[in-house]
Amino acid sequence: MRIAETDLIDRLPSEWQPQSDAQRFALKCPAEVLKFGGAAGSLKSTTILVDATKYVKRREYKAIIFRKTYPELEFLIDRTRTLYSNMGGRLYEGGSPEWRFPWGAVIEFRHMDKPKDVYKRQGPEYQYVAFDESTHQPEFPIRYLLNSRMRTTEGIPMRFRLATNPGNIGHGYHKQIFQGPKCTHCILKAAEATGQPPKWLPGSREPFKIYHDARWPSDGVSINHTTCFIPGKVTDHNLLGPEYTRKMRGLPKALQEALLDGCWEAFEGQYFDNFDVNHHLVHRASIMEKDWWPFWVGIDYGFGHATAAYLFTKAPNGHVYVLDEYIIHRRKAVDVALDLQKLWGHHNIRAWFLSKDSFNHDGTEDLSKAELMSQATGICFDQAYNDRISGAMLIYTLLDEHRLFISEETCPGLPLSLQTRIHAEKDAEDIEKTTDDEDDMYDGFRYGV
Repeated sequence: MRIAETDLIDRLPSEWQPQSDAQRFALKCPAEVLKFGGAAGSLKSTTILVDATKYVKRREYKAIIFRKTYPELEFLIDRTRTLYSNMGGRLYEGGSPEWRFPWGAVIEFRHMDKPKDVYKRQGPEYQYVAFDESTHQPEFPIRYLLNSRMRTTEGIPMRFRLATNPGNIGHGYHKQIFQGPKCTHCILKAAEATGQPPKWLPGSREPFKIYHDARWPSDGVSINHTTCFIPGKVTDHNLLGPEYTRKMRGLPKALQEALLDGCWEAFEGQYFDNFDVNHHLVHRASIMEKDWWPFWVGIDYGFGHATAAYLFTKAPNGHVYVLDEYIIHRRKAVDVALDLQKLWGHHNIRAWFLSKDSFNHDGTEDLSKAELMSQATGICFDQAYNDRISGAMLIYTLLDEHRLFISEETCPGLPLSLQTRIHAEKDAEDIEKTTDDEDDMYDGFRYGV
């Protein structure tokens, strides 16, 4: 049975109607990759459940919806029981729950607790893939499914949907892909306060607009699919009542902005919740460092992951400045050392702090990476102090006491790294270890601090 692409509402159960303009726009959005929500109570879960039915009358249609854990998945499935059964579906439960329709269409539900779980999906191909609370996932599983498990079929386009609030380990790449360097809420809020049109910065993504040039933040490779961000808020509808909003207003201000307004500059679980882009970022020219100030460098070397290095200095008043940033992928340790010597060697650098594993002898070389780097440059590298918790607390303290400042123009990656660090699940005093570039940036920065 062929379904016309024009009127979405005719394809949905007669008793269901969109409950907000944002939800209606999301359901009709033609972008191949869509991020919807960005605030609590925005109906994002319901939206992807309904959106999954758009082509369910076609026998060859195959869709899959993910949550991080199985209990979360069960909660999501419970919300489909009336909707999908009224459309002719039958729920098959067990280890691999899915809704099957008599003509052959299938909507699967799966949990993805670890990134490697994505390899369990190597066989099937889908026209619709959605993640509920997608920032709970790192970039890799999202990227893998989009590039390898999506397939259009005649009359059915591929659609990839990410429904989420700010926060967690995927916050950084969600923000970069769909909003750019500054969050949509902050730009619109500033425009409202001044009565001026929104000032979209270079690289910014306007909401509701479809883009063709998005890239993966980890390596800059083109996503090769159209992207769009549709923000949603609890104030878009009146389903939850004033009591819900009143309770949310009792949260700390930063969480209010994240969960009620969809602000992606602060969020629940954020470690450095005292980092303020309006205060801790400064213009490079305003630092005016002197040659006699102390300079030093922090380096997290990696070949399989990013190498991140930072140049620091300290003013007589005790203010610490991060002057410059070096980020590179798959470059040999010796070449990294030569790069850094060329970039920063003219400063009177007192110490070069290098990640601890660079001093290991792995058996493939007579000398460690640190020794090879020293041999090539004449620089004596010091093993960086690697107590993660004390390092994080020192950074937090310096930010809190307004003694740490970052050059906005020359350190573009570090602000996002600090904004997206979250408390570790097993130890709230530590920072969750992730596999993204922002984690490497943070480590290089931490070694310097």
